[in-house]
Amino acid sequence: TGTVKAKGRIASLLEVGTGFHPELTGRENIYLNGAILGMRKKEITRKLDEIIDFSGVERYIDTPVKRYSSGMYVRLAFAVAAHLDSEILIVDEVLAVGDAEFQKKCLGKMGEVSKSEGRTILFVSHNMAAIQNLCSKLILLNNGKLVSEGLPGDIINKYISESSNFYIAGQQLEKIGNRSGNGKVTFKSFYLENKSGEKLENIFCGDDVYFVFVLKVNDLLVKRIDVGFSLHNLFEETISYSYSSFQDNYFSPSNEDEITVRFFIKNWPFAKGRLFLKGRIVVDNIESDWPKEILSVIEIENGDFYFTGRMIDYVAPFHLRGSWKA
Repeated sequence: TGTVKAKGRIASLLEVGTGFHPELTGRENIYLNGAILGMRKKEITRKLDEIIDFSGVERYIDTPVKRYSSGMYVRLAFAVAAHLDSEILIVDEVLAVGDAEFQKKCLGKMGEVSKSEGRTILFVSHNMAAIQNLCSKLILLNNGKLVSEGLPGDIINKYISESSNFYIAGQQLEKIGNRSGNGKVTFKSFYLENKSGEKLENIFCGDDVYFVFVLKVNDLLVKRIDVGFSLHNLFEETISYSYSSFQDNYFSPSNEDEITVRFFIKNWPFAKGRLFLKGRIVVDNIESDWPKEILSVIEIENGDFYFTGRMIDYVAPFHLRGSWKA
């Protein structure tokens, strides 16, 4: 609840099919939807061809929308909202319904109207990549209250850190409740280690590092334990992943109910920042444990990646070391 003070005409795209009548055609619904959003008939007629072209459903524009897929609904609804002469456009999570190409097209259109036409867009989303690309200012809300506001990078970092139910390296991972698998072998803990066997709090670029997975074995009869992990950035995009089976490595328990598996990475290539680690275990080709939460946060600092005695501080996801010749 609360109060919003706005200056200018507001258009909104809050739910798929809002303002659409299922028995009317796409063309008729453009007029109906436009009228509901405050457009005059002349305005709609003037922009009709542009709206239909943007939506990409011109082939079915004279078909009743009850025969449209949810993606076609979104295309037409967004096309109408984006072409309104409104000063403020409110867009909720609806773009998740459209295909990747149309989502990119929508984000481009929103960026265009916000920059070139000077319109304000209030974009509500959990898609970190879309937010990073589109928004110049972020507001983080929790239970209806303002938590923080500022630049995209800072607020996205805060959102991921506070909303992710991750467990810091070395803590028990058995507490994670949201997981799937038969439970024969499960994650117990995870931590980072250097070549001397010392535990690490963070990683420097260029370091040699071990990922150490401590597994709890609940069935000593299992034969082939396949351990996998994935690395994700702040935008929840997958950066890399690996399974021990990729290199034909499988593990078997001894007579103990615990096994420690290490994955060695030489010359850590990822740049300064923060990565999130998730994991999955497959036993005898059947899923054994797949926690849906983050297992650990990996903090990365600048290091002497090129062994030149200099710290490299360029903004890029990872570093490359190659051979230069002339």
